Amino acid sequence: MKTLIAIALLSATSVSAETVRATVKDHYMWQDVNTPITQTYCRERSGGEGALGGMIIGGLIGKGLTGDDNGAAAGAVIGGVIGADKAGRKCWEETTYDTQSTQVYSHSTITFKQDGRTYAFDFYK
Repeated sequence: MKTLIAIALLSATSVSAETVRATVKDHYMWQDVNTPITQTYCRERSGGEGALGGMIIGGLIGKGLTGDDNGAAAGAVIGGVIGADKAGRKCWEETTYDTQSTQVYSHSTITFKQDGRTYAFDFYK
């Protein structure tokens, strides 16, 4: 956007005024904006799959610790109880980001000529 501005410069030694034409130009830059998107996911877990896995692992640990089948049986029972307790709904959240570039105001420049010389100054609105 360009704006035309007329500036009247008064000389300290004379009463006359000089009209100067100036232009103002706005400058923009691209900026990335990250918007978080959070989604919740849930998964149902049955007691059967947890109990079966617990029994297998418990049986192996019980057999490894005691060296006999009674230890394996006790480990399988304990592992099955613990595994069945893990049944139910498990939920978690995942956050991703949507990135979009947008133009935002950066600064403005005023340019004018006086006495044959060109002047340019940056400023913020």
